[in-house]
Amino acid sequence: MALKHQVETTLFRLIAGLLRRLPEKGAFSLAEGVVLFAHRVCGWRRASTQERVAEVFPGKSPQEVKATRLEAVRNLARNITELVRGPSTFTGTIEGEMELINGLRKGQEGGKGVLLVIVHSGNWDFAGVKVCQHDVPMCFIARQQKNTELYQELINSREEGGGTVVDRDDPRLMRKLLTYLKEENGVVAILVDIRSRTAVDTFRYLNHDANLANGLGLLAAKSGAAVVPLYMGRRGRKTHIWKTFPARTIPEEESKNKELRAEILQYCLDTLTAEILQNPESYFWFNKRWVLEPHKEE
Repeated sequence: MALKHQVETTLFRLIAGLLRRLPEKGAFSLAEGVVLFAHRVCGWRRASTQERVAEVFPGKSPQEVKATRLEAVRNLARNITELVRGPSTFTGTIEGEMELINGLRKGQEGGKGVLLVIVHSGNWDFAGVKVCQHDVPMCFIARQQKNTELYQELINSREEGGGTVVDRDDPRLMRKLLTYLKEENGVVAILVDIRSRTAVDTFRYLNHDANLANGLGLLAAKSGAAVVPLYMGRRGRKTHIWKTFPARTIPEEESKNKELRAEILQYCLDTLTAEILQNPESYFWFNKRWVLEPHKEE
């Protein structure tokens, strides 16, 4: 294990231990203070986040961009706090929780599973664990991280909550997901705002061109699963906002229609973009591989 990763893991476990022991208010304050210090003083993702928010909101003043950026940092800290402390300690409010659960159960009526389409907004990991608490089988797609110990802790938190985790780089990924949808009639959560590693199709996202692989369209066509977009945001420390949008499917007779596959992804991107533009402070602007960067070989 690299020294850098050893330090990261040790610091994380130290802070996580404090977050679990402190009262809720103190835990939020500690996490916000640590992440803001890393961002404002140490410079973690500061310049890139300022540039990204300004890119998506060219009409905002530098002061407005800064305010959005800092609130997004606080929300990141709040998300971490909730994940570390676990759903059993959650005392906040989730607006739209039962609308989502009812929407997923309706989607399961087709017997082919549900593809829950999300982006990096709100507390997406926490949302998955909460869905599992309603006895809705949930499958997460995870990408292996360089810090394997911290990555394993994330996997454990998802699986302990009742979810199933599959590796995004598994060569049998598609087969595993299709089996899960067919045999479990389960829900597969798909993050679609991830820049493709290779030159593929261009879609519109956040009012810009984005290089995105359309795994969603392919999976929807092969499975016949209901495609349900979900927006997740938050308001301060205690309130989550979930908005569930109408489901769409690709009929079996249209499963080879590439235009229809593209349309279903663009429908989700358009729907979720509208919410992000209204609530930019809930978005995760800190991803190392920024979704709007032009394609480049990695």
